[in-house]
Amino acid sequence: MSNPQSTHHNDGPKKSTEISSITVKRGRWRLLLYFTFTTGLLAIIMILSLMWYFGRDLPDYKSLGDYTPPQMSRVLDREGVQLGRFFEVRRTIVPFSEISSNMVKALLSAEDADFYEHQGLDYWGMLRAVYNSIRAGRLKGSGSTITQQTVKNILLTQEKTLARKVREVILTRRIESAFSKDDILSMYLNTIYFGHGRYGIEEAARYYFAKHAHELDILQSATLAGLIQSPERHSPRRHPDSALRRRAYVLREMSQNNMISEEEYSRLLEAPLEIAPLPKVSQESAQWWVHYVGDTVSSHYGQVGLKTGGLTIKTTLDHRLQEAAQEAVREGLSALDRRQKLDRPLRRLKPKQREHWLGREQKKRAGEPPPLNRRVVGLVTEIDTQKRVKLSFGVGEAILHKVGQKRLKESPKVGDLYSVYLSYDGPRYPAVMRAHLYLPQAALLALDPHTREVLAMVGGYSFSESAFNRATQARRQPGSAFKPFVYGAALESRRFTLGSSLLDAPETWSLGGGRRWIPKNYNGKYIGQ
Repeated sequence: MSNPQSTHHNDGPKKSTEISSITVKRGRWRLLLYFTFTTGLLAIIMILSLMWYFGRDLPDYKSLGDYTPPQMSRVLDREGVQLGRFFEVRRTIVPFSEISSNMVKALLSAEDADFYEHQGLDYWGMLRAVYNSIRAGRLKGSGSTITQQTVKNILLTQEKTLARKVREVILTRRIESAFSKDDILSMYLNTIYFGHGRYGIEEAARYYFAKHAHELDILQSATLAGLIQSPERHSPRRHPDSALRRRAYVLREMSQNNMISEEEYSRLLEAPLEIAPLPKVSQESAQWWVHYVGDTVSSHYGQVGLKTGGLTIKTTLDHRLQEAAQEAVREGLSALDRRQKLDRPLRRLKPKQREHWLGREQKKRAGEPPPLNRRVVGLVTEIDTQKRVKLSFGVGEAILHKVGQKRLKESPKVGDLYSVYLSYDGPRYPAVMRAHLYLPQAALLALDPHTREVLAMVGGYSFSESAFNRATQARRQPGSAFKPFVYGAALESRRFTLGSSLLDAPETWSLGGGRRWIPKNYNGKYIGQ
């Protein structure tokens, strides 16, 4: 028979061991619970501390409601044709209602498909960005939503630091609570850069497709949405292959997000990349008028207001009359050049004569370059493969401006001597300078005599050659314009009438101090009574 007592003694140690094991396990779970709780509490305290630290001096996000980024001012003629513009940044703001729905769909597919669903932050995207940054050993990828990008572009900087990222997260949550999704999209699309100096969707649409933002179709919208990642690298003007690949990516995303059908995706994928010709943003012949208007407007609004205020300045100028006026001035000056034989070189020197001339000029100048904006004589020493004419003055060299060369009877040749002047707005000695042919200039101002409106204003042969406005800035001899004032004074004196006759004959006037003046006609002849 077995001994019950011995059996009892064998069970005791087992139970004791089990109780001890349970106690240990409970202690471990308790420690783990305490550790988890403490760690979580510390994490919460750390996060709150970071939020408080970085949230102390944040920009005023509420000001975004009145945010107006710099945008261009345009000068228009009497029919609304654009003559020119003033800007620091090429941007034109449009309301959200004037942005194509195709553009919105393309943008969301390319940048933030869940934009209307989340509260401004993509937490999984942020975790992926953190993971990728840890692997790379540097900040890599942002996991940014459109709201975060808006904060970064408008309120913060582009620097890649942890501090900026924390501030961005804080501001993103605040903006999401203060503005609607459409408002945020509008701010984003009017702010971002699209390459080639164009900011905002309206300027991008005009530059790449010659359309307004509300006219963009799916293909054009996909092209612009693809630009946002890297505007210069994916430019359809400079890198069409890259632009096509990005467009295909956006179209695929639009298809996967049910923005377009599979049939549309297949059809659009094969479409060519169609870009508008480079836009004509200003009329060269009207630039004297544009700058005159700019000076007038800036006297009221300041240069900052003119260049950033987005002004639309409608003027009285008629672009057709302006073109005709510019052409008339050029034809008149060219005719004058031919009559007075100004459209040819002063002389054409042979090789030995050139060396002698340069040596003499170098000695005469004594190491000093010729003066600016004064008539000097230059020798053509070289014509390069780009047909640029290089002049030498003994001391210093200059490139002859191409516009003036159109007035010459024949193209310059090595050895030709020309009268030129060196401009203030070109390179300076000892660098190669900029020279302009020293030829007559002219001005034309056409007014409507009934309304006194300016219909055309020409300040010279070419604005690109010389921005000096001879219609408003030049000092000139009055010529026969003085005659009405003299006649008016004579009639007012009542010593003369419209029937009075005068003797046109030599007459001597004493000026005092033994000096005399004998007035005479331009041709030196007298015609009597």
